[in-house]
Amino acid sequence: ENMLSFELEQWNEQTVPLVFGGGAVTTSGGFYTYRPPSATDGLAERSLVLDWNDGSDNYRLVIPRGNVTEGTETKLQRGAPATLSVGFKALAPADGSDVWYLLTNDTAFAVGS
Repeated sequence: ENMLSFELEQWNEQTVPLVFGGGAVTTSGGFYTYRPPSATDGLAERSLVLDWNDGSDNYRLVIPRGNVTEGTETKLQRGAPATLSVGFKALAPADGSDVWYLLTNDTAFAVGS
């Protein structure tokens, strides 16, 4: 199974619907309300691109199609970050292309290295 787990430290109109598999944020009278997807809605599909570096070596993991697969948990504790846990499963693209791929300039990946 092709799955990636990570935690988000930012809560906003993009991250909360991602974590909960869909839903929407609305505005009324200066207040914002998040409503999760209904029990009959399918999980929203997303693309995911993750960039990181190690010194001068750069990496990019690309998952063209996937969705959130696990419930999220967070601790609300004074002095500690309130993170949003995400389990993201890569799904096979309809066009038969790669489920995921990695791009890098790391010479350790050079053929014959």
